[in-house]
Amino acid sequence: MSSEEVPNPKAQGDLTTTPFAHLLLYMLRGNLTGTLALWPPAAGSGDRRSGTDRILFDRGRPVAARLLEPASALDRGLLRLFGRPSGPYAFYEANLVGEGAGVLSGDVEPHALITASLRGIARDDAVSTVLDRFGDGRVRLVRGVDLSRYRFDRKESAFIEVLQAEPATVEELVATGGDPRAARRLLYLLAITKAIEPFTGSLPQKGPAQSDAHPDRVSSAGFTITGQFSTIGGGQPPAATERKGPSSVPPKRPSGGAKSVPPPPADLSRALVARWEEVRRFAAVIEDKNCYEMLGVKRDAPSASIRDAYFELAKIWHPDRLPPELVPLRPWADRIFHHLTQAKDTLMDPASRAEYLRSVQEGGGTPRADHQVNSIVTAALTFQKVEVLIRRREWAEAQRLLGEAFELNPEDADYFAARAWIQFHQLDGSDTDLEAIHKDLARALKLRENCERAHFYKGMILKRQNKLHDSLTHLRRAADINPKNIEAVREVRLAAMRDKGTSGGDGLLSKLFKKR
Repeated sequence: MSSEEVPNPKAQGDLTTTPFAHLLLYMLRGNLTGTLALWPPAAGSGDRRSGTDRILFDRGRPVAARLLEPASALDRGLLRLFGRPSGPYAFYEANLVGEGAGVLSGDVEPHALITASLRGIARDDAVSTVLDRFGDGRVRLVRGVDLSRYRFDRKESAFIEVLQAEPATVEELVATGGDPRAARRLLYLLAITKAIEPFTGSLPQKGPAQSDAHPDRVSSAGFTITGQFSTIGGGQPPAATERKGPSSVPPKRPSGGAKSVPPPPADLSRALVARWEEVRRFAAVIEDKNCYEMLGVKRDAPSASIRDAYFELAKIWHPDRLPPELVPLRPWADRIFHHLTQAKDTLMDPASRAEYLRSVQEGGGTPRADHQVNSIVTAALTFQKVEVLIRRREWAEAQRLLGEAFELNPEDADYFAARAWIQFHQLDGSDTDLEAIHKDLARALKLRENCERAHFYKGMILKRQNKLHDSLTHLRRAADINPKNIEAVREVRLAAMRDKGTSGGDGLLSKLFKKR
């Protein structure tokens, strides 16, 4: 392409004042199509078509590039540009990349690319410039932000969980992470992508909230571009709106619970052994603590005290605070931190706090109690399906689902009775099977003497064994417990009729069912 064919740049500047990450975001926000050319720091004069990194954008996303240094993929090649401290750039509304040898192509997600860059050669001067503008004010996550596009790793996601939980200052948020530099870079990323906003008002309440951000206080990027580009990240941040608590899924419970924490390795130092034991002890008791006890606050503690207590505990219990030698304890640390975060979320919201306090006053409110209640409810819903399958005589599937209900709630009388009835219909003629069936029915009646289901099933099974006297005793009991049990009532009436017909109304069965 001759010099006459090169279009005039639509914008130009220098990476000294506009880092590469900010250029990417402006291209994305502007939905721009064209070529971004970048010169090495020592360049800046002569023919700008040579000695440049040229990146082709299609509607704001990088799709191809000719780079000065070879790379195996487009995203890998672009990562090298994030650490460049200076050098001219220009944007052209034309394809100056072309096709053929030396062209890298691909579909790159800008947010994920910037996230990856922050794990390596990011410019910390840019990080400081952005974060310093927040000062000592609190920040919070903007409602509705799509966090999936950043492709955070596990440690980064744990930090985001802290940010989701509560508005806090940059200093407080950095203090919760095990790596302050990494925490600052994540906050910088969220700031330049307008995923966090200043927050200086009261904590969010239920219902619509008015904006309490101060648009003139911080630009989410703080760098300007000369030419026809507007200020990157300039303008007013989105209005603050109510944000509900985090919707994160709790970390998977370590197998075996807190008691399964392994003993510390023999080669640990005395200090690390003490820390190991501290994790083991706290993991062993936290499931039996309510939210107030977890955070060490009184039931009438103000929100500020709850927030302060949480941040102090986060410095100790954030999973990233574990020394490398204690990495095997990560599952328990994850669980501890999850409970602490949930406790703070519950107590910081007035409505949920009032409801939670009633639960505590009734003797609940601990993770173990909540887990038991949830298990019982889930088991009951599963058992409803079992009942339907029993009516359909689909014994194998009923048995499978009943096993799931047993795992969640192993001490329910109805479950033992149902298992006996299902197994009775799958008998292979073995007396051993019948013995196990009657043991289940006995267990059901021991758990609940008036278990209608156990009496009815036992009566029907004894009838088929031709043990009529014992059978009718249980069928009568089932009918007495629930007069709407049509089958039990019918069996009792039929037995009474048979007895009357064979003995003139004065037989053994008539006496057995005579009204008292």
